[in-house]
Amino acid sequence: MDGLTEMAPKDAIFLYNMVPSEYGTRVRTGYAEWATGVGSAVRTILPFTGAVTGDDKLWVAADDGLYDITSGGASPAVDTAFGTIDSTSGQGVFTNFVNDAGAYFMLYTDESNGYYTYTRATDTWLKVAMGGGGTDISGVNPATFCFVTIFKNRVWFVEKDTGNAWYLAAGSIYGAATKFNFGNKFKHGGQLVALYSWTVDGGEGVDDYLVAISSGGDVIVYKGSDPATATDWFQHGLWYIGPPPAGRRIAGSFSGELYLLSAYGLLPMTKLLSGTLTQQNEVYLSSKITPIINSTMNVSRTQLGWEVRLIPSENLIVITTPKQVGYPWFQFAYSLNTPGWGIYRDMPYYTGDTWQAQFYFADDEGNVYLHSDNVDGTDLAGLNGVAIEWSVLMSFQGHGNDVNYKRIQFIRPIFLAEEAPMYAVEARYDYNLSEALAPPFSASLIVGALWDAALWDAGLWSGEFTEVESVVGGTGMGRVLSVGLNGNSAGKTILVKFDIMADTGGLL
Repeated sequence: MDGLTEMAPKDAIFLYNMVPSEYGTRVRTGYAEWATGVGSAVRTILPFTGAVTGDDKLWVAADDGLYDITSGGASPAVDTAFGTIDSTSGQGVFTNFVNDAGAYFMLYTDESNGYYTYTRATDTWLKVAMGGGGTDISGVNPATFCFVTIFKNRVWFVEKDTGNAWYLAAGSIYGAATKFNFGNKFKHGGQLVALYSWTVDGGEGVDDYLVAISSGGDVIVYKGSDPATATDWFQHGLWYIGPPPAGRRIAGSFSGELYLLSAYGLLPMTKLLSGTLTQQNEVYLSSKITPIINSTMNVSRTQLGWEVRLIPSENLIVITTPKQVGYPWFQFAYSLNTPGWGIYRDMPYYTGDTWQAQFYFADDEGNVYLHSDNVDGTDLAGLNGVAIEWSVLMSFQGHGNDVNYKRIQFIRPIFLAEEAPMYAVEARYDYNLSEALAPPFSASLIVGALWDAALWDAGLWSGEFTEVESVVGGTGMGRVLSVGLNGNSAGKTILVKFDIMADTGGLL
């Protein structure tokens, strides 16, 4: 994170509801209702992918049970009710699994209700019990399972409030479970929070590693395939990254990289493997937003709601933060294209995931949304969407002279847009960090021909994007300059650049 006096000209102090893109800075995508009245609170999105598209299902875990929302709609009935309904019921972890016989399953666990399996062939959920039957678990009570993952064709679980992991025979989702104790290897103590399978070239060719994370901040990496065989299972490394936030959705594996979230920020696993010191801020993917992510962690690290997700359709990594009473929703969004950070604001995102190449997310009141369209809050009938509000403050620059006073005479924001955005633009001086709040300025409307009314070969047809620009007068005076912009858009909008005309005076 650069100080205010050291920021590059192309950096921004904040981007609210805007993210860096290949053409400039674009307004984030909007959202529309997909399903409403799903329990009291949806806490996990569960996308199931079958052998063919017709087998795909979109499930969610709400506070009271599991719901099928494949077709969307209002007030769906609960499919499988939970035995325990409390603050963590439905706050789960899942994985899809295909056994050697080609049968498709989804495996789900949460803190309050333990282990469930979904069998696509019968379209049914099963709460797995302890016992010796064909669909039971022996050796440990599966009601204590709070995390599930797949590593080298074995199902692994985390036992709640312990340092223990349990694994099954290769290719099995039921049967005898064997314990593996990670807790006695955690130098900083704490319980086992999560297990992740990570594919990487660690210097000996591409292989899978099992990554264990503790609540104390230790990260242990194991290599091998059979934990019961000493010659085929060994510890590859142990690092400290600082305590993770509450919950068990604290990492994400994307494009061969595993990103770990802790109180210090978002850290690529490859940096640990290469021996880079985690005390160095620049090793964190979140280094540009270190102060704000640290301050957010200080306030809410112990609250549920933290999550790391990839939005493939947007090419973004999103870090979700717990909603604070009296404050807007916000999430950190990292563009894999540029790269760079922005902040999603006023999008009611508690948890989300991708299904059939589209991203779905849920709020904390039983509603599920499809992350698409160019407006916010479109209802199930396709109506009542509102323009997306956004705000930008660029970095302060002295333009080669930080001592003499300057006056901005004119500012010209240049957009590419489907529809002309409404906006207000202000000259900013000497590290005034407040948002631009002036009444919106209306740029010239995009002009195009009216379908079924204009003459073919004579009418002017608007393309996907049209350039929108207008010159605005600046006011005030200061030694370093910036531009604040506040607006709203109901169509795809990209802020390409600012043109500024200013003059320079003396020291006083």
